[in-house]
Amino acid sequence: MSERKEKLFTNHKWAFAWLPQTQYIVDIGCSNRPLIKLLQLKSENVIGVDTDIDALKALDNHNPNITLILAKADNLPLQSNFADAVLLLDVLEHTQDDKMVISEAWRILKPSGLLILSIPYKGLFRFLAPENLSQKIKSKTYYSFTDLRRLFFRLFKIEHKHYGELFLFPITFGIKHFCLKHFKLDLSKFLDKVDDIDYDISWGRMSYYLIIKARKI
Repeated sequence: MSERKEKLFTNHKWAFAWLPQTQYIVDIGCSNRPLIKLLQLKSENVIGVDTDIDALKALDNHNPNITLILAKADNLPLQSNFADAVLLLDVLEHTQDDKMVISEAWRILKPSGLLILSIPYKGLFRFLAPENLSQKIKSKTYYSFTDLRRLFFRLFKIEHKHYGELFLFPITFGIKHFCLKHFKLDLSKFLDKVDDIDYDISWGRMSYYLIIKARKI
C-alpha cells in the first residue's frame, strides 16, 4: 500500500515499533498525521479519535479498516475491554483531567492490553525547552516518572521507557519557526529527520520527552 512510503519520526516511530500485530488499535489524539494510516500494517481494525474535526476530515478514510471518531480523550464513546492497544502520543499534557484520560484508556483496553504514551518529561533542563522560551506558545504540563507511576497506580504496569531529545531539539525548533515566520519556508521534513536523531538518544533525566510502554493490570 502507498502508506508504506510514509516516514515516521520520534515518538511515532517508537510507538509503531513497540506495537505488536493486533486486532484493535485505538489512536487517541490521532490528528491527520501519517501514523494513523500506517497502523493498518499493525492491526485489522484501527480507530482514530480526535477533537479536531478538520484534522479528521483531512484524512483519506477510504479504507474500511479505519474508523474516525470525534470525541474527547476523557469521555470515549467506545465499549469497555475491546482494544488490544491504545496510543496516547503527546495528548495527556493537553487535557484537563489526565486521571480520567488514563482511566478511559484502561477501561477500553482488554485485560493485559497495551498502552503506549508519550509526554513532555519533567527533566532537569525543562526550563530551557523551546516551548517554554516562546511567549506565543502556552506552557505544557510536564510529567516526571513518579507522576506517571501515580497515574498508573493499580491500572498499568510499566514495561519499557525511553527518554529522548535534548541538544538538537532546541536548534531544530528554532530554525523551523524562524524560517516559517520570516521566509514562509517550511523545513519540517528535513528538520524532523535531524530531530529524530536527538529523540533516539536517551539523555536520561535531562531529556525533554518520555515515551513508555505499559500493560493493563
